Amino acid sequence: MVNYVCGFYFDHTLARVVLIWKEKPKWQAGKLNGVGGKIEACESPLLAMRREFNEECGIDHEEWNDLIVIAGHDWQVYFFYATGKANEFEYAETQETEEIAKIDIDKLDDYPHISNLRWLIPMALYKMKFPEEDISFYSPELNPLKGERINTMLHDPNAPKVAEQEAAGEAANAEATNEQATEGTQESAEEGNTEG
Repeated sequence: MVNYVCGFYFDHTLARVVLIWKEKPKWQAGKLNGVGGKIEACESPLLAMRREFNEECGIDHEEWNDLIVIAGHDWQVYFFYATGKANEFEYAETQETEEIAKIDIDKLDDYPHISNLRWLIPMALYKMKFPEEDISFYSPELNPLKGERINTMLHDPNAPKVAEQEAAGEAANAEATNEQATEGTQESAEEGNTEG
């Protein structure tokens, strides 16, 4: 299993984000992605995120927050997000061969980028704006049947409550169905006993 980190670093207004123009692997070449790389042996994901961002952008930012973990057959990516202190964002500069880019979030689609940024960046923004909300996100890439819910949840602050109500309603419906099935079975058994 190969473990990676990937982070999204926002300015203090949450209008811009630091991304990086990828040169490798081949499938990412020429596209924007979050800043990151491989986790080294005996290194935690958080320390790896801090190291990678410092190496790529020249800022040793300590306060990274967990966003999501996405895993495949033999790989796993730990995603993080952070907000720069006032003016700190402007000090992010290219340190290695892959160029960094400071992108206006509302202009992301003007640039070639890894497709999952379309929902990872809004997810990070949502978590920053509503830090107390304990919610679940659905990704079209991970769950095509429930993918439509992510857009609702990212743009509607009441969506977590609605999702909880939906789940409670589904549980109540399932319980009622089970009770009806049990009652039907008992009635059938009683009828069978009466006939004998």
